[in-house]
Amino acid sequence: MKDCTTVNTTGTAWVCLNVCGTPIRTSVRTLQAFPGTFFSSVLEVASTTGGIAEADVAEGAPELSFDLDFSVEAVQVLLATLRAGRSSVNLAFRAVQSGLDRCGVEVHLLFDYVGLSWLLPTHLPSEFDDPAAAMSVRYDHFDFSSSTSSMDISGVLVHVNTPALQRPGTVQDDPEQRYCAVVQESEARLDVLEVQELVARDRTWSCGKFIYMPLTSDRKLVLDLGPGCALYPTGLLLWISPPPRGLLHLTLCAFSEVTGEAKVILQCHMLEFGPHVLREATDFILCHAPITPSLRELYRMFRLEVDFEGDVSSKLFEIELFGDYLGGLAPQALACQPPRFHFTPDYASFTQGSFVPEI
Repeated sequence: MKDCTTVNTTGTAWVCLNVCGTPIRTSVRTLQAFPGTFFSSVLEVASTTGGIAEADVAEGAPELSFDLDFSVEAVQVLLATLRAGRSSVNLAFRAVQSGLDRCGVEVHLLFDYVGLSWLLPTHLPSEFDDPAAAMSVRYDHFDFSSSTSSMDISGVLVHVNTPALQRPGTVQDDPEQRYCAVVQESEARLDVLEVQELVARDRTWSCGKFIYMPLTSDRKLVLDLGPGCALYPTGLLLWISPPPRGLLHLTLCAFSEVTGEAKVILQCHMLEFGPHVLREATDFILCHAPITPSLRELYRMFRLEVDFEGDVSSKLFEIELFGDYLGGLAPQALACQPPRFHFTPDYASFTQGSFVPEI
């Protein structure tokens, strides 16, 4: 029988992973997809000491072997993540999400071991986890003067402001940290949200629970999770009061440190609420806005813009986002790290002040 010719498509030596007795073959290129990992460090040392030869990479026994005491399924998730990571951090993260759904505990153990725990998210569950919820934006009317039900929404902003969940040394470990700013581009102003009397009582109330930003075309809300932090968003909730009489057009843009790019991830209309809807201080509209799955990526900053027709005196009272949160992306995964709230480079020249809501 004629011998088969082996074609090496990676251009690097291959490695054998002995996973509890099951051999899995992969390439040096795949294992070195992310600098600073266990594999990358060992392979770097091996290459400098002559342990890995680049010649004849398609022939003979593997150049190196690793014994791994983890499940085969978890190792397959790791290799899928590393292969995807050669092209895109966002693709790598999707591989992690898929793996966590299948074998979450084993994936956590393995990723901690190899130094990729920064890719393990905190999932903030919501109605948007249901694929059917992504089909439309929904608006609910609440009259809190007579309603027998209430709602205290809890997503990423509550999460990053919960002391018990914060890791020492991270950006969230700063008691003065602010996550929302109001930008007026016509006046070249960037005003950071300040609610000091509420911070003294409970930090979670300073994170976006009370914004009270008038919905005007010259004001934009910028939400910044901080350097090295990112959310893979599934959707957001907005409390608006009183119900608008005119048509509102909402646009949500997102900026990613991973790609260095900003893009529009949501556009929707809030139709005028009729005369049967009151306009008292106790009347609120809750906007349920899903993010289309194809537009979900790792984003650090979000900017909400409002355009309207007619006379609108409504205010944005609260905003909350949901999805998968990463609190410490590896520096080598980032394309850039702009200063706080600088959604665009133009904001660097804006006068910075404070936005104190009228509560």
